[in-house]
Amino acid sequence: MTKAKTGSADILSKSEVKRVLEYLSTTTYPTRNTAIFLMSFLAGMRSVEISRIEWKDVCSANGEIGDTIQITKKTSKGGYGSRSLKLHSDLKSALISYKEEQENFDLNQKIFSSQRSKDGISSRVIINMFRIWYDRCGLPLASSHSGRRTFATQIARNLSRYGASIRDLSMVLGHSNIRTTSRYIEPNKLGMTKLIEGL
Repeated sequence: MTKAKTGSADILSKSEVKRVLEYLSTTTYPTRNTAIFLMSFLAGMRSVEISRIEWKDVCSANGEIGDTIQITKKTSKGGYGSRSLKLHSDLKSALISYKEEQENFDLNQKIFSSQRSKDGISSRVIINMFRIWYDRCGLPLASSHSGRRTFATQIARNLSRYGASIRDLSMVLGHSNIRTTSRYIEPNKLGMTKLIEGL
């Protein structure tokens, strides 16, 4: 794990992500929990967005999982983070597996529910779920925001490769200000050295 600056969630290494996924496969609801984790790690979604996302936001009209996630104003934080995201293949597979478990599938239903609440899991519960998962994986400094920060940092390090900019990343994250986006990105000292050496 990369230690974050004060007040920021730590980002996860590849081995730590693998550890979390292996742990989630042993939980009572492995497909649901894996999909929740990947929403954070592979889509950069906030806990509140994960709690509010509905099946119609990831499905086509015929109910099949599509290739994009539609994060609406209703779903996003404060209503200003609406955006359309490419659905990562691993996240798509996780959602397909989870959808197959649904007995009463409804496009207008929230994706994630529990035995206690069929109307959806609250963002506070999801935050606590992440905390428990990370604690049990020996990652006490990680939080529900770690997946989102890891997502942002990984994309930031590949922006130039795909001809993209920090403005594009800002839109992917649903930020209204690029300065907010810059605070999400973990510095890379080795990368800074290579940048100078490449002049």
